[in-house]
Amino acid sequence: MEAECGKVISVEGSTVIVEAEAGNGCEGCALGHQCGLGGDGRTRKIRMRNDIAARKGDRVMFSMQEKTVLFASFFLYFFPVVLLISGAAAGAYIGIPGLDRDLSAALAGIGALALSLAVIRAFSKRIEKKKSIVPVLIEIVRVESEQQ
Repeated sequence: MEAECGKVISVEGSTVIVEAEAGNGCEGCALGHQCGLGGDGRTRKIRMRNDIAARKGDRVMFSMQEKTVLFASFFLYFFPVVLLISGAAAGAYIGIPGLDRDLSAALAGIGALALSLAVIRAFSKRIEKKKSIVPVLIEIVRVESEQQ
């Protein structure tokens, strides 16, 4: 587990939103700004449980397990590609009545891709609840004064 540092920008009940510098893997990431990467492309906003009573303005250390990053990468990238290719192959092999094979393959591939995105969305709520999957606050590094 590699620790990172960020600043608490918001406290919402039992969770905080931490703004942190983009990691090394963020530069070439295909998700772009969808993961919470800031408009400047250098920072990201990450929601995590506030188990250490951090407050707005605090600098905090947090970490995410490496296996979590690998699982998320598989789930977000490999799974949709597999379903897209499988759907296209099934559409070409089985075919949709009244359509030629290429159009059947394209429609089935797009349908399978849409299904994979729906599955990812449905399971993302469950995944967030697992403590081992989401980033974990480790410690408060520096407390900022609340004159913001």
